[in-house]
Amino acid sequence: MNDRHTAVQNLAIVCAGMLTWAGQLKQVPPFSLLPVDLTLLLSAATAALALASVLRHRQLPHPHSVATFLLLSLLAVAGALTTVNGVYAAEKRTNLFLLTLPIVASVMMVVRRSKDVRRFLFAMILAGAYVSLTVPIFGKVEDERLVTAVGATISFGRAAGLVLLACIVWLLTAERLKRSTVIWVLVIAAIEFYVLVSIGSRGPFQAVAIAGLVLFISQLPRLRAALGLRMALLSFAGIVLGAVAWVQAPAYARERLVGLFTGDAGGRSGGGRNLFYSWTFDHLPDRPFGYGWGSWARRSGWEEIEYVHNIFLEVWFEAGAVGLFLLLAALAWSFGQQTVLLGRTRDFDATLAGLVLVYWLATALVSGDVNENRSLLVVMVAVSVPTARRVMRVETEASPNAESVIEVLTSSGVSGSMRS
Repeated sequence: MNDRHTAVQNLAIVCAGMLTWAGQLKQVPPFSLLPVDLTLLLSAATAALALASVLRHRQLPHPHSVATFLLLSLLAVAGALTTVNGVYAAEKRTNLFLLTLPIVASVMMVVRRSKDVRRFLFAMILAGAYVSLTVPIFGKVEDERLVTAVGATISFGRAAGLVLLACIVWLLTAERLKRSTVIWVLVIAAIEFYVLVSIGSRGPFQAVAIAGLVLFISQLPRLRAALGLRMALLSFAGIVLGAVAWVQAPAYARERLVGLFTGDAGGRSGGGRNLFYSWTFDHLPDRPFGYGWGSWARRSGWEEIEYVHNIFLEVWFEAGAVGLFLLLAALAWSFGQQTVLLGRTRDFDATLAGLVLVYWLATALVSGDVNENRSLLVVMVAVSVPTARRVMRVETEASPNAESVIEVLTSSGVSGSMRS
């Protein structure tokens, strides 16, 4: 492949990764100084570069990602069969068809191989790291919570949570770990944990917890002494650094997160979400295509609340049972391409891809409407490209005297990574 062609594709992937955080990047320097709308700029750049890459390479998108995109497109159509009046409903339909789906299509065109999946996820994670690390630098403590200069919280918490999750996945699944690299990754993870806790947004915190639980369960079938020792030692280091970060975070932010388990500080109600969910369950449509995009805002009666804050209930209410089926089918198809959830592989790429998808899905269950959760749709299409085709073979465990403790820590005792 021509280097110039590869450069075009890589630039498109970088733009796509940055596009995930466009709304946050334009709030921090140097992007806040740009005189243009960063979301539209990155969307246009990603689409143009993706199209140029496809034409120059003469390669069609991966058929698996095409299938996911078609399911999501049918989902969008299902909710648009019933027209709903109102400014929010009109904006929601317009953004879905003219912004969200084109962005998803651009990622579909540019992420065509397993290597592209890794590059896209790395671009997303690195952009998220920049966004989240600007919060303690340019942000401020307001009402006992760490906020950005403009007062934003949850989206920056999502960025911190994603980077933290990526650090954990790498520490557990990397084939070999250099001690100096481990120290740096642990420090970055501690900083991201501090940002996540200090912001005090419950959704990203829950998403990290859910993804972490899935990661732990996925590793159980291959658990051996080497991996167990690595997990134990890294967990000890994580607990120590996490405790330091926790006590440094603002008090009210910590109380909000503790409220997830105790019910205090509105932790369980989540700002009225339980009421939204209950009302939606009681008023689910009996028509196959739902009440139409934006209908929840008009039918629920809650002032200034435009969506139910749960992507499954939102789709079910507005796009009907057909829309819900299409969403579940697309999710199942995407998950199915990553064998990590079956616990049969230790491949870093597959583990990262599967866990990033879990993370974005978990965030979509408590916040944002279908357009604000376009990152989930983008990741669904991207990770539909398989990253680990073969099941890993667990080798016979080495003699206890064959390796030092440090060597055991930095080796998981499993055969080398197999990537497509």
